Amino acid sequence: MDDPRRPAAPGRRAFIKGFGLAAAGAVTLGAGAEAVGAVVGSGNAPSSAMAVPIAGPWRPGNAHVDVVWGVDTAQKLVALTFDDGPMPNWTPMVHDILDAERVKATFFLVGERLVRHARLVHGRMDRHEAGNHTWQHQDLSRLSDERALEQLRRAHNAIGRIVGKEPRFLRPPFGHLGGTTLSAACRFEYDIALWSIKMLEKTYEDDPRRWWTTSSATPGPARSCSPMTPATTTASSRCATSSR
Repeated sequence: MDDPRRPAAPGRRAFIKGFGLAAAGAVTLGAGAEAVGAVVGSGNAPSSAMAVPIAGPWRPGNAHVDVVWGVDTAQKLVALTFDDGPMPNWTPMVHDILDAERVKATFFLVGERLVRHARLVHGRMDRHEAGNHTWQHQDLSRLSDERALEQLRRAHNAIGRIVGKEPRFLRPPFGHLGGTTLSAACRFEYDIALWSIKMLEKTYEDDPRRWWTTSSATPGPARSCSPMTPATTTASSRCATSSR
């Protein structure tokens, strides 16, 4: 089988399961702002509903994908994750906050935006994890196997070239796991990182304090943010401070 990752294939996965996410702790913080409406969605079945891309026998090289919402731990830890960037207005503010608090995070990067705004992450990702959020923020569950692989391959190569480290995790746009999401992730030896707490920056746009985000966090979840609004940036400051 041809390697879909050409010309830059990811190296062999080497991480302790559940702790590959750059963590201020063990909580995974949620998806992008676009996820809420998409999860509710229209209810239509994906055009690529099967997780096996061909009718005949099929087995990828790794044949295993873990899906992570959070990890079991008694430590007071939270994993901060940020989706959809980099974006000129908010990504630098988020990095400034994380740098000031000396907190690690995972950035799920959209390849096309990364190429366009590469300067925003130069020299700023050393302590952080970089994850794949596709090339154009497309719903992998509705793509053909070929198109899904292309979305991941282009983003994977851009992240490796610009950030200087290869992604080990995929966060599928909108959190959709069906169809080619799983088979494409398996071909790249990715595990899938979802979230257990999400910043609803659009729902609570008039309340940037996001008090519920920190007060409701328990050890082990993954918290997802989309750095797209001033409210998210303010909330990120509170989360980073509370995660130390």
